Amino acid sequence: MANYRSIHTKFWNDGTVEGLTPDGKLLMLYMITNPYRNESCLYNLTIKRMGDDTGLRKSRLDKALNELIQKKRIVYDFDEEMVWVVNAIKHQPLNENCRISVRKDIEMCPSIMLASSLVGYYSSLGYKWIQEGFEGLLNHSEGLGMGSEGLTNCISDSKLGNGSEPIAKGKKPTIQGTGYRVQGTGIGGSAEGGEPHPLQQWIKDNLKNVSKLQQQLTHDESERILSEFDKDIIRNTLEDMDNYKKLTQKYVSVNRTLRNWIKIRTQNGTDKQGNKRNSKAGGSTTREDIERTYNKIFSET
Repeated sequence: MANYRSIHTKFWNDGTVEGLTPDGKLLMLYMITNPYRNESCLYNLTIKRMGDDTGLRKSRLDKALNELIQKKRIVYDFDEEMVWVVNAIKHQPLNENCRISVRKDIEMCPSIMLASSLVGYYSSLGYKWIQEGFEGLLNHSEGLGMGSEGLTNCISDSKLGNGSEPIAKGKKPTIQGTGYRVQGTGIGGSAEGGEPHPLQQWIKDNLKNVSKLQQQLTHDESERILSEFDKDIIRNTLEDMDNYKKLTQKYVSVNRTLRNWIKIRTQNGTDKQGNKRNSKAGGSTTREDIERTYNKIFSET
């Protein structure tokens, strides 16, 4: 993720920006310059974080956010607490590395609504590279009414702070053959009609801090992690994450954090924090208990 962002001076002359309220302009600028955004501008951003960073109180923030939604500058998934800044990709260099990053952002996005909206919108504008391998999402975007003009039917009726339902609330579609799933449970979603994945359940039962992260593992993410990494590396890394006091302050996604920490562990040959792992203190669950449960679960998978 880039440490700085270039903002074109035409930003202030854009007709849609000129027509925004002062709070709307502030929030729009924040959306494209904050440290959480990625290349696709499709990323996790809680409403609380928006308020803390911009200093806007709830009533003003609600109005500003609703203004950006209504004017189709952003799309916000209230269930997943994720935002997509609609035209951000159009205003940045699209070299090969950038394209790879954008496609990775789409692949990792837990919100089908946002991922399909992005793919459908840019496909309609001629960005054919963005739809390769995401045909399932493209088909889903057509069902939402996504296009270069309509953007999406399910967004324009969204209101904030007036008691109406959030965007797509209660609708949890799964796109067959894509690996995407909108999270529907407190531990990141289960297989259709089935129980949570053993890794999801193990995290929930044994790792208190990891379980507090806003984006929990989905069933598909759990499967991919187990297929890509050794189970001991997964276990040790998750335990290190759980023992990190500032975990919930600095991280949002279990999947992304776990992958990044594993990458650092394998590159450096050391733990993320460089410390020897110890048993948890102040609790009835010991490291031996966790290891016993872990081995029992994964001997059955």
